[in-house]
Amino acid sequence: MKEKLTSLLMRHIDLMDASIRSTNKLLTAASKGDISSIEEESDNRERLIKVIDRFQKFIEEEIQQLAGSQIDATGIDILKTWAYEVHKWVDKTERLDQEISEQLESLREETSKEISTIFKSRQQFKGYNLNNLKK
Repeated sequence: MKEKLTSLLMRHIDLMDASIRSTNKLLTAASKGDISSIEEESDNRERLIKVIDRFQKFIEEEIQQLAGSQIDATGIDILKTWAYEVHKWVDKTERLDQEISEQLESLREETSKEISTIFKSRQQFKGYNLNNLKK
């Protein structure tokens, strides 16, 4: 198997690991309710996932160009390991995304309650505003 392809596979796995770290940062920011960090990290993660996608398509093209005689048993094992790592990455990302969604939903509910409470308080206070009296 080409050494270039092995190097690409290792780089792709490194990018997937970076994506998981980014997703964990996003989860931490969501659990803290840090909106600016959530926005920043989700933008970073989105760019990283786009790079991973392009990288994976390039790797798949490289694999298709390999002739059967260029792949030995070690090469097949490397490809199987890479496929397993991709599958594991997808599963872990889905699980973490679900946790992030739950955290964001909770944050949304809290914010809605706060807005409702403020609105009600403001409406009650309006009744005491003496500037609205007719002269």
